[in-house]
Amino acid sequence: MTFVRLALLLLLAAGFAAAQPKLKVVGGTRFDFGELYESAPVKRLVTLKNIGSETLIISNIGASCGCTGTLMSNDHIAPNDSGILSITFNPGQFTGKVEKGVSFRSNDTAQKHVSINFTANIIRVLTFEPDYLFIRTPLDSSRTDTLIVTNTSSQKLKILSVIPNSELFSVRITDTDLEPDEETMLISTFTPKTKGTVSGNIDITTNHSKRPHIGVRYFAWVKDKIQTGTPKQP
Repeated sequence: MTFVRLALLLLLAAGFAAAQPKLKVVGGTRFDFGELYESAPVKRLVTLKNIGSETLIISNIGASCGCTGTLMSNDHIAPNDSGILSITFNPGQFTGKVEKGVSFRSNDTAQKHVSINFTANIIRVLTFEPDYLFIRTPLDSSRTDTLIVTNTSSQKLKILSVIPNSELFSVRITDTDLEPDEETMLISTFTPKTKGTVSGNIDITTNHSKRPHIGVRYFAWVKDKIQTGTPKQP
C-alpha cells in the first residue's frame, strides 16, 4: 500500500513538473544593431515563444538608458503560442560603441529574470559645439552666434549647403571642405520680427553617402524691446 502511494506521488510530481511554462527567446538574448549613422530611433522585434505546457506570463519590463521595451502582444502567452517584444533604441545621445538592454520577468521557473542585450556602433559624421543654438535677444536687435563643426568621420567631407528653415536666420560656414577631425565654424544671425519663442532646424547637406542631411536645432527667446531714455515722471 505504501509503495502504491509513493508511486502515485511520484507520478503527480512528474506531471506537475511537466506542466510548466517554458520561455524560448527566438534568435537568442543578444543581437547587434551594427553601425548606426542616423539619429532617428531604430527598432527590433523579438519573438517570445512558449514551448511549455502551461500559460507563460511576462511582466515587469524595464530598459536601460536610451532604449525602451514594449510588449506588443498579450502578456499571457498560451502553450505553443508567441508574443512580440518591441525594443526601440534612440542613438541620438550616444557616440561610439554602446551596449544596452531590456529586461523582464517570467513565470518560467528556469528563467525568472531575463535580459536581452544588444550592441551598436554610433558613428557621427559631424559633431557640434555646442550641440544646438540657444538665443536670447530683444526684439529690436539681431544676434549672431557661432557653432564649431567637426568632421568626426573617417573620410574627407564636403559641406554642400547650409539652409535654415526660417527666414529669420541667415547662416554661413567658413570652410566647406573638411579633412577627418578638421573643424569649421557655422555662423548664424537671427533677426526677430515678433517677441516670443522660435524653434527650428538648420539643414546641413554633405557628400557623405550615409548621412547626406544633418540637422542642427535652434531655440530662440525674443524679449521686449530695450527701453532707452529717462522714463517720464508722473
